Amino acid sequence: MNTLLLGLRVLLFALSAFGYLTVLHKKTRLPVEFLPAIVFCGQICVLFAAGILNLLSLSVWLLFGAGLLLAVLSLRDHRLYRDFLCPGYVFFALSCLYFLLMLKGQVFNSYDNFSHWALVVKQMLLTDRFPTFQDPLILFQAYPLGSSSFIYYVCCLISRVSEGCQMFAQVMLSLSMILPLFSCIRKQRFTGIFLMLGSTLFFLSYNTVPSELLVDALLALTGAAALLLLEQELGAEDQTAWLSVLPAVALILIKNSGIFFWALLAGKLIWHACRHGKTASAPARRSWYTVFFAPLLTLLLWKKHVAYVFAAAESSPHSMSLSAYLANMQQKMADGSISRITEAFRQQIIAGRGLLLLLLVLAVFMAACAMHKLSVRPWLGRAVFLTVVYVLYQLGNLCMYLFSMPEGEAVVMAGYGRYYRTIIMFCFAYALFYLLRELDEQKLPLTVIGTLLLLLVYRKLGMSTSILHRTGEYPVRAEMERLMDEYDVEHYQDYLICIPEDDMGYVYHLTKYLLYTPTVDVHVGVSSEDEFADIINIAIDLEYEYFINLDPENEAIDQYCQKTFGAAPGQQVIRLQ
Repeated sequence: MNTLLLGLRVLLFALSAFGYLTVLHKKTRLPVEFLPAIVFCGQICVLFAAGILNLLSLSVWLLFGAGLLLAVLSLRDHRLYRDFLCPGYVFFALSCLYFLLMLKGQVFNSYDNFSHWALVVKQMLLTDRFPTFQDPLILFQAYPLGSSSFIYYVCCLISRVSEGCQMFAQVMLSLSMILPLFSCIRKQRFTGIFLMLGSTLFFLSYNTVPSELLVDALLALTGAAALLLLEQELGAEDQTAWLSVLPAVALILIKNSGIFFWALLAGKLIWHACRHGKTASAPARRSWYTVFFAPLLTLLLWKKHVAYVFAAAESSPHSMSLSAYLANMQQKMADGSISRITEAFRQQIIAGRGLLLLLLVLAVFMAACAMHKLSVRPWLGRAVFLTVVYVLYQLGNLCMYLFSMPEGEAVVMAGYGRYYRTIIMFCFAYALFYLLRELDEQKLPLTVIGTLLLLLVYRKLGMSTSILHRTGEYPVRAEMERLMDEYDVEHYQDYLICIPEDDMGYVYHLTKYLLYTPTVDVHVGVSSEDEFADIINIAIDLEYEYFINLDPENEAIDQYCQKTFGAAPGQQVIRLQ
């Protein structure tokens, strides 16, 4: 019965989304493969505005109901339906179905999900609003809520309690950003689809994986989709770019560093305006201004909102405020860590090879064009463009480590791997659009060679098939959930926890997420009964409700609990109040 109800909810969600797709298809001349990305970005923008106005729950049902109504009205233009029966949509539907089934019952395991990404979605699902000062669990208060809002929307319609549903929503959003690449597949369908299968596997496994809610891969794919959409619109006869406003704003709402990809869109607009501004119509120019300024106004609105609902927003981790930048920089200068950070960054740059492999692929295509007496100028231009983009992005990364990131994290290049893979993914996604279009025009042998070359590069960079399989629950989370069930541990309380060895804060954030509490005190490697007595007495004085022992082999803790609390040997949870 539950499976049948789940299937019905998924079907209704799909029908609602299809209603928006049919209207867009009727009103625009864009390839249909671009439409899901536009629809989902539009929903992110609406949900963000509703969240700011504290109308989040209402907006879900209005968006859903409007989509269903549009789907019913589209029956009058049912001939348009056949345009969606193309390789891209078949792939999109089958991929969504696969991940829906594969992720069912899956749970989060990684640190970053518990510290923010899954935690903030849980908060939104519990309260039906954006985080405020009433939610002390949320540490990264300045992080935008674009992807979280979309996940909230999908989960409200399909399942509020399933972590697998949250993963599915994020994967579906990523797949919609990959879908525009299918618009280049028209003639060489077999090799084109085969290459897109490998490319999708690469995009979903290279940076983040479907079992996480981190947004680095999503940001790269959205940036590429936004730039390709803008080029499509500017290349049309009327040169208007109204639809590009939606992904441009969504970039800002997915992650703060989305401002970089907005800058690429802005640069493209300025370049186009310099060449065609005098001949463009007034509506076209107005659309360009909107694409340029709407994301900036959205960023300003978000900063004002955060400052209004959080008393200490400017001092929250990774805050985008001048005071936070100056404080970080002053501390690093005082400690003499600037040189260490720049040297560590230089070493990371030297180790990166993703851009070199992409440029090698482009060089091979340029050589093939020269052999067939075709112009290599477009490919040379794209190679230069992507190189400049990479250099600018890395300069932005260096500034982030110097100004924005706390010193302890900056010295060890925290998160560099994800940031680096973000720009590599963007470069590959953008270049792939034109590579696919070129391969589609070539004879089969050349198409096969190009496809195999790209798949080989993907494999070299770290493409993995492991994302196609279910992952097990981490032992620490399984143990914590077992103790919660066995001892009937209440939520929203204060908890003291002992662990055998340092875990870099994993148990701390896991407990905050599972028990939804801001007050967790974790102690590592208690060595004596006297040491533990001091810890437990402070916890009792602070009115902590529970002690949870994740170090059951520690005899000092076990003996003290037996003598002081009358606990049974091996008892791992004790109520202190």
